[in-house]
Amino acid sequence: MRLFLVLGVLILTIIGFITCRFTMDETIAADQQYILPGIEGINAPDSIYTFLAESGFSHQFASGTRIHIPEDALVNRTGLRVRGEVQLHFKEYRDAIDLLVEGLQFNPGMKLSKTAGAFKIEVRQLNQMLFFDPSQDINIRQATYEKDEDYTLYYFDRKEEALDSLLIVSPEINEAHVQLERQIKRMKPKMKFPLNEDYFSFNYKGILDVMYNKDFVNVNHKLTQRKMEQYGLRWSNINVEAFINHNDKREFAALMLWRNLSRKPLPNWTKGARGRMEVINKNRYRLVVTDKDSTKTFSTQLEAVMPLRDLFDLGPGYWKKDYAIRINKIQSATEKLALMASAFRSFSINKFGIFGWQKISDEEESVFINAIFKYPDTLAYDPNEAACYYLSGDNKGIIYYPKSKWPRFEFILDSRARIFSIGPDRQIFYFPVHYLANIEFEHLQKMDSPAFIFEMEPATGKPESVTALRQLLNSVP
Repeated sequence: MRLFLVLGVLILTIIGFITCRFTMDETIAADQQYILPGIEGINAPDSIYTFLAESGFSHQFASGTRIHIPEDALVNRTGLRVRGEVQLHFKEYRDAIDLLVEGLQFNPGMKLSKTAGAFKIEVRQLNQMLFFDPSQDINIRQATYEKDEDYTLYYFDRKEEALDSLLIVSPEINEAHVQLERQIKRMKPKMKFPLNEDYFSFNYKGILDVMYNKDFVNVNHKLTQRKMEQYGLRWSNINVEAFINHNDKREFAALMLWRNLSRKPLPNWTKGARGRMEVINKNRYRLVVTDKDSTKTFSTQLEAVMPLRDLFDLGPGYWKKDYAIRINKIQSATEKLALMASAFRSFSINKFGIFGWQKISDEEESVFINAIFKYPDTLAYDPNEAACYYLSGDNKGIIYYPKSKWPRFEFILDSRARIFSIGPDRQIFYFPVHYLANIEFEHLQKMDSPAFIFEMEPATGKPESVTALRQLLNSVP
C-alpha cells in the first residue's frame, strides 16, 4: 500500500501541537514540500561508523537499538558489489520534536498520525550513496518508547515522494525498563523529611515514653519540643490503646509514626477522644474516632510507617541526609528511565532510507477554521511568511500547515496543544496553552465559516539544542 504525503514535510506526527516556521523560499508550492530544512544550528549530526563492506557490520547504539548488516551486501549505483571501507550514517528520532528539527513528517493519507519512533540509515563510500542487495536483509531491533501494537512501519520513498506501508510488528517489552521502574519504587523514602502534615504520632505522652524510656523524672520539655520541630513530628492527642501488627511484629499503636493516607484533616473535637484501629491490609489501618457523647464519628486511612524508637534512634541529621540521598538517586534513575526504551521492535528491511512507525489517529474531535496568526508589532520580519505545524500535547505527532492551508486549518481538540513559530533567528513565538481551555470548541463546530485569531507571544531565549527546544516547548505556559 502506498499512501501519498499531502501535508508537506516528512515529520512523524501526532496530535495537538501547532508550530509556525518561517519559510522564505516560495518557489516550491508549500503542499509539494516533502522534506524541510529542519531547524538549522541545532540539528544533531548523524552517527557515523566505518566498516569493511566485505565484513558486514553489527552494533548496538546507546538507545538500545541494534542493527546487523550482512557481509558483501552493498552495491553501487550500477549494481556492482562494493568492497573496502564504507561509512554507515545512522540517526534515530524518538518523537515528533526530533522530526521537527530534522524537517521530516509522516502523515499517511492526509491524517494526523502518531509515531513510535523513526530512523534514517544510509551507507556511503567516498561520499557516494550505496545501495543494499535486495536479496539480503538488514536485521534491526529498534528501541521504542511506545508499547502499543497498532503501529505500521512506513518507508519514505524520496524518488516517488510517497510512503510505502511495509509491516506491523508486535513490540517486545524491555525487561531492563521494567526492572528499573521497580527499583525506583523500592528507592522511595519511607517518609518525607522533615515530616510534613501527613505524618503524626497519636499523643505527646507516647513521644516522651520513647524518648526518655519511661524516665519521666528527667524529661526536658523544651529540648523535646525542639527535637520534634527538627523531625517535623506532630501529634494528634487522640487516645488509642491498641496493639497493631507492623511488618509481622506486635507494636503499640500509640508508639508508632503514622501517615494519614486519606489526608483528611483531623477535626478539633478528636483531641482527647478515643480511637480504635481497624485492619485494612498489611501496615494499613482505618482509624475510627468517636466523641465522648457518641454523637460524632470521624474515620481516615492510616499507614504504620515505623516505630517511634526507630525514628528517634537516628537523629534528624541522618534522616535529612538519607532523604536527600534517596531523592537524588530517584531523580538520576528517573532521568535514566526517561531515556530508556520501554520496548523493542524486531524486523528486517532490504533497503536504505528513512523509516518510521506510525498509526493514524482518528479519535480526536476537530474543526476546520480560518487560522489567523497575530504577532507583536515589533517583529523584525514579515509574519505572513510563516508556515505552521500542529504538534500534539504528548509530543508524538505533528502536522505541517503552510500559509496556503491556513484558511482551512484543522484545529484538533487537545487541551495540551501548543502553537508556536520559529523565526530565521530561532526566535520562538507561541500561543499559550492555558488559553486552549477557554476556547469554545463546540461553538466553532457549529459555525459555517469559523475563524480564530492566535495571539502569539515571544518565548524567552533561543534554543541551542534539541534538548533545549524540547524543554522550551514542554514549558509553554
